[in-house]
Amino acid sequence: MTGGIKEERHFYKKLIKYTDGHNQLFHLHLTKNNNSNIKECLMFRDFLRKNPKLAQKYSDIKLLAVVEAKKYRQKSDKKKAYMETKKPVIEEILQKMKNKF
Repeated sequence: MTGGIKEERHFYKKLIKYTDGHNQLFHLHLTKNNNSNIKECLMFRDFLRKNPKLAQKYSDIKLLAVVEAKKYRQKSDKKKAYMETKKPVIEEILQKMKNKF
């Protein structure tokens, strides 16, 4: 799961600017219904929803990963730095998920 959704997918980002001055960014992932690891991704999401401390830890590492990724110029290097920074926390969460089930 450390690589997220591995099969063919479409990904969209949309920034909505509201008239009251606040902005909200939406991410939309579209995959085929029979995507082989989508269930694992959804279990990961649901596990974080039930574990606020782990969700916060994951959120924090994602913010740090963005900072790390910005140190690079090439998109492939940015993506690698982002994923490598998140990897230990993702593996920790996956292990806790395994222990739970």
